[in-house]
Amino acid sequence: MDAQAEQGKKYSFRVRAVTAEGPGEALESGEVLVAPEVLPGPPPPPAILSASGRSVTLSRTAPRGPGSAHVPGYLIEQREKGRSPWVAVNRQPMPEKKWTVPDLRQGCQYEFRVTAVAPSGPGEPGPPSDAVFARDPMRPPGPARDLQVTDTLHAGVTLSWAPPDPQDGDGALGYVAELGDSASLRWSPCHAGTVPGAAYTVKGLRPREGYFVRVTAVNEGGRGPPTALDTVVQAVPVSVCPKFLMDASTKDSLTVRAGDTVRVPVRFEAASVPDVAWLKDGLPLPKRSVTSVKDGLTQLLVPAASLADSGLYTVVLRSPRGEEATHSFRLRVAARPRAPGPILLREGTLGSVIVEWAPSPDEADGRAAPLHYTLLTRSSARAPWRPAAERLHTCRFTLVGVLPGHEYRFRVVAENELGASEPSDTRQPWVVPRQPPGELRAESGGPEAARARTRRATALPTRLPFGVAPASSTGRARGAGAGCASWWPLKSVAGDKVDRDQCFSENRVFYSQIDANLQSGCQKRQAIKSDARFLAFTSF
Repeated sequence: MDAQAEQGKKYSFRVRAVTAEGPGEALESGEVLVAPEVLPGPPPPPAILSASGRSVTLSRTAPRGPGSAHVPGYLIEQREKGRSPWVAVNRQPMPEKKWTVPDLRQGCQYEFRVTAVAPSGPGEPGPPSDAVFARDPMRPPGPARDLQVTDTLHAGVTLSWAPPDPQDGDGALGYVAELGDSASLRWSPCHAGTVPGAAYTVKGLRPREGYFVRVTAVNEGGRGPPTALDTVVQAVPVSVCPKFLMDASTKDSLTVRAGDTVRVPVRFEAASVPDVAWLKDGLPLPKRSVTSVKDGLTQLLVPAASLADSGLYTVVLRSPRGEEATHSFRLRVAARPRAPGPILLREGTLGSVIVEWAPSPDEADGRAAPLHYTLLTRSSARAPWRPAAERLHTCRFTLVGVLPGHEYRFRVVAENELGASEPSDTRQPWVVPRQPPGELRAESGGPEAARARTRRATALPTRLPFGVAPASSTGRARGAGAGCASWWPLKSVAGDKVDRDQCFSENRVFYSQIDANLQSGCQKRQAIKSDARFLAFTSF
């Protein structure tokens, strides 16, 4: 080797033999490139062979690649895990493949790395080793205890166990769960690494296929004896009875308008898809009603609902094991009522008119919504309609206070919760004729006139309000018992109601009379026969 050759240059060499007679012919070589020196590559991480409270024994592997063919020695470095810098263990390269690092602090965790040193110099350091604690060797743990299956799923099982007994070995740092095929009896881990806790769910099992299960506790000292179940485990879902999922939107009764589309969703829960049946009044649904079942939801669809669709609907869930759950609700299809029939008017007593009308045809239909009537009046063909009575549940009403000489027109409409019907109107207005003045004078005075007024006042109209004297008048109310000729003061009235509770008792008949001094003069008011609860006055 020519020590004077420079790295990176090309050289040719010539060799000539020299004897006593003189030099011979020269032998010349081709061009030769003097390559630069190559450093060794980084060695692999050292392996941990053993550890104690004061030392760790390692083994190393030679690097590969250019410059690694002839490595005379290696340097070792150490550091506590997570700390820097690296500290040299040996100052001179050592050729040994295994060595022990002494003088470590007990309980600390260390990492190690190796650097190859060639004649041309040290190479790059290798990656660090696995972290290892400087402590005395651990005993393998004992077997896991109380292994059991706590839950079964459609494609998995959940296992639980208790830690090993401390007297059987050192504590477990983790666990390994394994499955064994019932046919091949080969064990395979259910997961990568170890399980830190004392429970694990094994997934990806074939439903209803048998498996053997075992659990092994592990620590740095190795694996303990495995604990296996004595019986075969199957991935079978736990039987759950089907049930309905009710919330605030679930109703026991639904009312819809005729012609509307009805959609009723019902949610349920079941371990497996149950058989779902819909019934109406205990019988199968009509053909035009449609039902569907998907992902825990069944739905009823009724297009263009009619009155015939009203009834009690029931949903029945039936599991493969025969377990049932039912949910019922009532559907009522309603429409605006039809118009009442013709109106009949009859003259009542003491300035009243009796209004009667034929009921709406929907009143006799048990499937229709409950209805009531509203009576309206107006005084002329162009005047607005005004309610005279509302929410009537009969087809008759007595209107009092009808003034002589005035026209009255009547209208009746039927109403329910969905709206009002078309009106039914009287064809001709009702007119009360005026009384001749002579008849008024004949009846205004004397006992004979009082008896005539008594004969006319034969009945009080129903729902007649208690009488009120005009607000601008002052006067006295007088009363007398039936068949009595004497009158007595009841209460001074000036726009107030007569106190009937203080003046009358039940089931007795009285007559009353009010003398009112009006601003325009004195006007008599006719006494009207009443029961003990009602009293009314009519002017004439």
